Amino acid sequence: MVGTGMVGLGSTFSVSMAAADGSTADPVTILEDDQKFSLARDLADTTAFEMLLAKADKLGYSFKWSADNLFAARTETEQLKREVVEYRLDEPRENVDAMIVVARDMEADTVEVATLDLEYHTAEGLWLKTEKYELVDGAIEQRTLEPDGDALQRAIDELEAGREATTAQDGVTTQVDLPDVIKVNECSQCYEASKLLCTAVCNAGGTLSCLLLGITVVGSIACTTFVKAVCFVAKKASGCGNRVAATICKPSGIGACGPDQKPGGIIQIDIPYL
Repeated sequence: MVGTGMVGLGSTFSVSMAAADGSTADPVTILEDDQKFSLARDLADTTAFEMLLAKADKLGYSFKWSADNLFAARTETEQLKREVVEYRLDEPRENVDAMIVVARDMEADTVEVATLDLEYHTAEGLWLKTEKYELVDGAIEQRTLEPDGDALQRAIDELEAGREATTAQDGVTTQVDLPDVIKVNECSQCYEASKLLCTAVCNAGGTLSCLLLGITVVGSIACTTFVKAVCFVAKKASGCGNRVAATICKPSGIGACGPDQKPGGIIQIDIPYL
């Protein structure tokens, strides 16, 4: 049955309400051409980027300046003003996508998050795990994100109970950085988040996508899993309309919506991440 065997979440997944409920027109802007290069060079001229690039070099990866190796975007809402660049690295290994992601608070002009991600996939392109090298208090810390069984259901239960999210991986309390959050276990909000991800950021990695949606804890399996699921379905559909959201949000996916609660027919595919 589609949607059974749910994949795990390291922490509860919530998204900035302003970034996903349609109250702000086009909150996520994908940068192109000169704007993209300008922001990318700005963030590359930071200690955070230099440290992660040195780490990538030790692991056998390198970066070459080209438009194809850059993905840049910004989110601007009342609660969140953040710009993010993903630097795609040359990959010495098959089935591994390597990238450095740097996020900056546009108001404080400070780097909020910097991480080197190695995303492992099967030969068919399905996500297996992510090795993360995160800059924390001036030092690089490593951790691995991968499915962990039934933690997804635990995270949804926490959302429904209105409790703060806690990570099951390392015992560290995880809180979303915004007071107004969108809960993907609620039908209309699941639809909005699915459509926004599909139209805006499916060409980017999970970390960049989560940062643009207001997630402070980078690489939370909750967010990464949701992103991977939406983008997997999007590849099977022609466009980013109701069918993608329906497949993710109805019983075929996370079950946030009833079968007839929202428009859109379900795409009959097995979603590996849910």
